Amino acid sequence: MWTVVRTIFRYLVPYKLLTLCFLLLFGLDLLFVSVAPLSFNYIIDYAVAPKDMDVFLFIAALLLGFGIVCTIAGVFGDRLLSRLNALVEQDLRRALFSKLQQLHISYFQAKRTGDSVILFSNDIPAISSAMTALLSTGIQSLVVVMVSMSILLYLQWSMALLIIMGAAVIFVGPLLLNKRASTRIQAYREQAAGLNSDVTENVKAQKLIKSYSLQQLMLRRFEQRLKSLFVSSYQLNLINAALGRVPMISLLLVNLTIMLYGSYLAIVDRISLGELVAFYTMYMSMGNSVFNLTFIIPSLTSAKVSIERLAQVMEERDEQIKTDLPASEKVFKPASKASKKAAEEPVVLQAEPAKLQQIAFDRVSFGYEPERQVLHDITLSIPQGANIAFVGSSGSGKSSMVQLLLGLYEPAEGTITVNGAPLGSAQLASYRQQLAVVFQDNFLFQGTIKENIAMSSETASDEDIIRAAQLAEIHDFIMSLPDGYATKVYDEGSNFSGGQRQRLAIARALVREPQLLILDEATSALDPATEAAINQTINRLARQRTVISVTHRLSTVADADLICVFDEGRLVEQGTHEQLLARQGQFYYLWEKQTGFTLSEESDDVQINASRLSQLAFFKQISPEVLEDIAMLFNTERFASGATIIEEGARGEKFYILIRGKVEVLKQVVGELEEQQRQVAVLEDGDHFGEIALLQNVPRTATIKALTPCVVITLQRKVLQHLLSKHPDINSYVVKVLQERLG
Repeated sequence: MWTVVRTIFRYLVPYKLLTLCFLLLFGLDLLFVSVAPLSFNYIIDYAVAPKDMDVFLFIAALLLGFGIVCTIAGVFGDRLLSRLNALVEQDLRRALFSKLQQLHISYFQAKRTGDSVILFSNDIPAISSAMTALLSTGIQSLVVVMVSMSILLYLQWSMALLIIMGAAVIFVGPLLLNKRASTRIQAYREQAAGLNSDVTENVKAQKLIKSYSLQQLMLRRFEQRLKSLFVSSYQLNLINAALGRVPMISLLLVNLTIMLYGSYLAIVDRISLGELVAFYTMYMSMGNSVFNLTFIIPSLTSAKVSIERLAQVMEERDEQIKTDLPASEKVFKPASKASKKAAEEPVVLQAEPAKLQQIAFDRVSFGYEPERQVLHDITLSIPQGANIAFVGSSGSGKSSMVQLLLGLYEPAEGTITVNGAPLGSAQLASYRQQLAVVFQDNFLFQGTIKENIAMSSETASDEDIIRAAQLAEIHDFIMSLPDGYATKVYDEGSNFSGGQRQRLAIARALVREPQLLILDEATSALDPATEAAINQTINRLARQRTVISVTHRLSTVADADLICVFDEGRLVEQGTHEQLLARQGQFYYLWEKQTGFTLSEESDDVQINASRLSQLAFFKQISPEVLEDIAMLFNTERFASGATIIEEGARGEKFYILIRGKVEVLKQVVGELEEQQRQVAVLEDGDHFGEIALLQNVPRTATIKALTPCVVITLQRKVLQHLLSKHPDINSYVVKVLQERLG
């Protein structure tokens, strides 16, 4: 417990004067509570025993005046404590938020969003609550207990009726303040909910924030939120203090009333002096103070756990990047005036960073975990102005290349150089200022469309924003909205479709006018017509800057200057589209898998040709004429992201070919406590599944869920069997191959 006490008082170090003033005012208030019982000594000796009414009135006036002064001191002390409380909470939130901006991206990938948010919503309030209890109830109860022990023999009280009446009076104040307190609590919770929303959004967007170096912008926005929350917190603390202060004042009044009334009764011989002393001794017993001391122990225990949880975050590894972000001290050492000033000023990078000429990977290996490498011995040169494509199946390592390009991780082996110099912490911030990125999972912030597009470039004009939106093929849609660019974005962009969110993210990247544009599956959610328009834009951009496209859809990168093919973490092929097809290697295999389909502009109708069907093992030896007939039997279906296409255990009757999109294959496994689904594979354009359903109506062996909007073509078993019944020899071949597959 003493560790918690020391830590809490360390939080108060930057506010020494404010803390000292509070302790002085609180000391006056406490002095009256502690020594008031001693006044009986003088009343009895100098007023009651000699029955001197003048002395009694003098002592009564002195006590009343001293009580008023101390009560006023206590009220102002409450105000100072409320301010101290709000300031310390603000320091803790600022330090934690600043630390989150500096943490390495691996922290956010290993933690759930709620793990970070709960630090703000639960742990910091727990520390604040413990500090309030310690500085008020704790100190007061401790002093009262110590003083009461020294005067225990002189005090006693009875007259239960007056105590009951006094208890009723104590409850009057809280009842009168209840409505106002409810209003303040509601206002505080609304501000707290807004803060939690901001923090949740910030944690989810760390990849985007770090890629665009938006840490300072986030800090400035958070400072504005803190100012609003500070006002609500201060007002709530005041009303809470009043809820405690009013009963205390009532108690003091009752105490004074009983003392004076009892003395009056003794003077007029209604009670004996011994009865008066016995009554007051009971009334001023130290039992209540002892109870208050035990009452704050759970609060200190909770604060101890919270302090340890916060300390764990503060000890996490930071991203090695040189910025002017305020340093976050261990165990939340409160921010100094210099660091607070730094938090309000923008990061100053290089005024004119050198233009990107070349990015080179030299024998680079990398793994998210030391024992498991995901990239092996990558050597690659990316010249300025080139249009480069990273392609490969899911899990091949192309997205990990993006992580390294953005500087979110460092290679385990080898080096990455920019303009011949190693990409290290000294130049990482400047390097990121020159790039823009569009991820597969696009994130939109709360605010307006205009604010979301302009976020990556604080100097962007309205004309720049509109031009970027036009390039991203989203301007016309924005202008069709009632509020245009002032349209609000809610809950990460849930009021827009996936394609609209993606185009807004592309506009946000383009408004920055980057030298390096990285597109990580940037067109995966768009329809063919829009995708073609965006790709034309990308091709135009490639003439002015370096463009790196990461995609599994090979048709979109046919015009790339260089296509890099990844397989199982290795760069297995490099070349142009024509060169790679001529080699008939991994790229050729992927190309063949994704071709042979004709899509309508809206993807609502897909045709498969006979040559593509012949690549399937169970259709391999069928004549082209029969394959043409089979091709006519396929139907087109669409699935939204997150939709279940096949449910494990359900009876199957369809075979599926994935034309566009990405799905995950899930198997039911027995976990430690219950059965759960585990991802065993990810399928992309050109992959197929469910072929056993063409043989017989057996339960599905896995669940298939759409990870992105998907277009598939399906073939029903009964329709195929009807056709093959006309060709017994072909039917026998298909059945044989499928049985081997089933076996």
